[in-house]
Amino acid sequence: MLMIRNLPEGRTAQSKLRRWCPEAKTHQDDDDPICGWNHGTDDSHRLRLRRMLECSECDQGYFAVTAFDKHECYSAY
Repeated sequence: MLMIRNLPEGRTAQSKLRRWCPEAKTHQDDDDPICGWNHGTDDSHRLRLRRMLECSECDQGYFAVTAFDKHECYSAY
């Protein structure tokens, strides 16, 4: 597991393979390659397989450690 310093108590970055939609800017499980979002077209598209840092508290995903370190968990709102 990837360990990152200076995080709030209990929050860790989990390095995971996720499917990324660049149009919707969302991610989903790596075993689900078809995008479920309607982007205004009639056909769905396959999603890119990317490695992301996923927050153990709120499941937000980030490509860079610096972005992960700066994020606020949704549960904090």
